[in-house]
Amino acid sequence: MDRIIYEKEYPRESPEEGMKGTEEWKMPDMSLEEFMQRGYEKQFSIPIPERVNGAQAFIAAVKDVSELYKLNVKITERTDHISADFYFNAGGSMRYFKEVLRLADDVSFFSNVLGYDIVMSLDYYTHAVFIRGRRIYP
Repeated sequence: MDRIIYEKEYPRESPEEGMKGTEEWKMPDMSLEEFMQRGYEKQFSIPIPERVNGAQAFIAAVKDVSELYKLNVKITERTDHISADFYFNAGGSMRYFKEVLRLADDVSFFSNVLGYDIVMSLDYYTHAVFIRGRRIYP
């Protein structure tokens, strides 16, 4: 027989309630490209040699999980990190991601993207990323 050990529900806002007070927000008058450039102008990165070499282990682990469990995946090399995006429907155990999660520096989840219920994006940083002189990743 199952028993609940702990459960906590927090009040949820409706989408309309969550938008209260945003009517006065003014979007900057600039293109997306200008907006992105502005965000990156104070950012720089420095390669971390042992992490650059370790990226192959991350990529191999991602490929192994994808092939073993037949999960759709896209691995992308970015300027300062490697991204692995897993695409799948419904839920299930995450035990087969343990090795990949152990290697990842960051994990993000997205729902209802490209016809999939869940997209899990894992990032492995090969460079130290700084914004305004402050180290952000890894």
